[in-house]
Amino acid sequence: MRICFLCQNIGVCGGIEKILSLNLKEFTKLGYECYALVIEKKGELFFDFSDFKKIEYLYKPGNKLAVMHNRVVKIREFLKKNKIDILITSGGHLNYYGWRGKGDCKWIACEHGMFYCDTSLYIRLSKYLGIKKADKLVVLTKFDKKCFAHKWKKQANKVHVIGNYTETYYKKTESGNKTVIAVGRLVDIKQFDLLIKAWSLLQKDIHDWKLIILGEGPERENLESLIQNKKIKNVLLPGSKSNVTDYYKEADIFAMTSSAEGFGMVLLEAMAHSLPVVGFFSHGGVEELANTNNSILVEQGDVQGLADSLRLLIDHPELRDKMGKASYKSSFNYTQDKIINKWVTLFNEL
Repeated sequence: MRICFLCQNIGVCGGIEKILSLNLKEFTKLGYECYALVIEKKGELFFDFSDFKKIEYLYKPGNKLAVMHNRVVKIREFLKKNKIDILITSGGHLNYYGWRGKGDCKWIACEHGMFYCDTSLYIRLSKYLGIKKADKLVVLTKFDKKCFAHKWKKQANKVHVIGNYTETYYKKTESGNKTVIAVGRLVDIKQFDLLIKAWSLLQKDIHDWKLIILGEGPERENLESLIQNKKIKNVLLPGSKSNVTDYYKEADIFAMTSSAEGFGMVLLEAMAHSLPVVGFFSHGGVEELANTNNSILVEQGDVQGLADSLRLLIDHPELRDKMGKASYKSSFNYTQDKIINKWVTLFNEL
C-alpha cells in the first residue's frame, strides 16, 4: 500500500512534525511505502524523514488563486504518477487540497488543533470539507470527536480518535536538579510569558531552582525582554534541542501553560519521564492526559494560582514523587503499539 502525506512544512520543530516522523518510521517497518507533498520549504529538517520514498515541495510564488490551482494540479499528477492509495492531509487547513487533489485516492483528513481553537471563516470551511468530503476524519481527542459529531451528526461515523505516542520512557528513581521545564514553540498560544511572570513571584524564595523553556519561535525577543525588565533570575531559553529527553530526565516539574492544545505531545513526553504537571486547564489533550493524580491545573490566565501550584510541588518532594509516578503510569495509555494498530485498522477499513 502506498501512502502520501500532504504537509504544510516539515522543516519545523513541532509536535505535528515529530509524530509524523515517528509514524513514518513505523509505517515503513510494516511495509507501507510513504511519500510526502509539502506546501512550503522553510528551515532545515529537524526530525528524521529519510524513510520517505520521495518528498516533493509545492511552493511557488504568484497570485494566490493561481498558486492554489497549480498546487491542486501538481497534487493530482503526483498521486497518479506514484500510484498512491491513500492521501493523508496533516492539518485541517489543508482540506481544500485534499478535496480537490485526491483524484481516485482514498482521503484521510487529520485535525491537529482543537475544534474551537480557530474560528476564522477559512478554518470553519476547512472543517466542513474534512467532515463532508473525506473518507475518514482523524482527531486527536474524544473532546474533538464529540464536537465534530455534535455539529455534523450524519457524518459522525467518519470520525476516529487516534492520539499521539512517545517512544521514550523513564522511570525516575531520584529527584532531578531542582528544575522546572516547559517545552514548545515560542509562540503566543503557549503563553510562556505567563509562566515567566509566575516564576517572578517565586524567585525570592527559590534561589536554587531554575526554569528552562525549550523551544524556538517569534516570541523569543519578547520573552527575553520580559526576563530582563523584571530582572528575573534563573530562567533559561536554550532554544530547540534534539536531546530533549535528557532535559526531561534532569527535571523535577513540567509546566504546561498553553491556552489550547490539540493533543499536547510534550505533555505526554513529560509524563512518560515521570514528571508531575503544573499548568492551565484546557479542553482536549490537556483535559484527557492530565488528572488530579498527576497534575495541578488552574484556570486559564491565573498567574498567582500557577505560582502557588509550582511552590506547592517545589516545597513538597514527596508529593512530586507521588504525582510523577502517576504520570508515568498514565503515559502507558498512549503506547506506540496501541496507536499504530489504530492507524492500521483505519487503513484496512478504506
